[in-house]
Amino acid sequence: MQTYQRWYKPLALMMVLVLLASLVAACGGQQSAPAEQPAQQEEAAPAQQEQPAQEEAKEEAPAAETGGAPFTIGVSNGFVGSEWRTQMIQNMQEVNAEYMAQGLTNELIIESADVDVQGQVQQIQNLINRGVDAIIINPNDQNALNPVIEEAVDAGILVIAVDQEVSSPKAINVVTNQKEWAKISARWLAEKLGGKGDVVLIEGFVGHPANEARMEGVAEVFAEYPGINVVGRDTGKWDQATGQQVMSNFL
Repeated sequence: MQTYQRWYKPLALMMVLVLLASLVAACGGQQSAPAEQPAQQEEAAPAQQEQPAQEEAKEEAPAAETGGAPFTIGVSNGFVGSEWRTQMIQNMQEVNAEYMAQGLTNELIIESADVDVQGQVQQIQNLINRGVDAIIINPNDQNALNPVIEEAVDAGILVIAVDQEVSSPKAINVVTNQKEWAKISARWLAEKLGGKGDVVLIEGFVGHPANEARMEGVAEVFAEYPGINVVGRDTGKWDQATGQQVMSNFL
């Protein structure tokens, strides 16, 4: 758990910063448009009328700077069976508390449960119905959530996918390169073994996009080392106790 705490809070902060920056930019752009029209109308007026137009534009500036804050943020997490996901939610809550104190957010609505893809679709629809300004999704599937993501975006909601990407072009992906991460780990192991040896693979959830990307990366690296033999493969379901039991079975 301590390992997660060292690096996940900065990641959570980065995710919320990206989200808030996007929201402020969007809202700021929407609010600045009405201020431009009086200025354009004043261009045809005599020179002495320009000063009131400038003052009116200045009065609009504070609203553009706040960008419509405070914002209501939704979180959709479809898996709760690991310490990593628990820490993810905790750090989001901590970061949101800091932003609430600054007046940038007013609520963090969390939908977090062990659900399948359809269950996560329902989570996102619940957040849409709550009228959130943005949704952070840790997706259970790369493609299957696209329709509900597009539904959210069409409703004016900013959608950010974290941890693993989604394929919808309407979402913003703030993710780790899961495949490259796994390749680095696999190559380190292969080199430590001198390029030969028997290994077992204990993966996460079969079919999960992050897991599939990691396993693809591992396979590519091990293909470069013909002396590495994968003699067993099973799932630890991203749970420490389950992983230990699986390893005991292999031994």
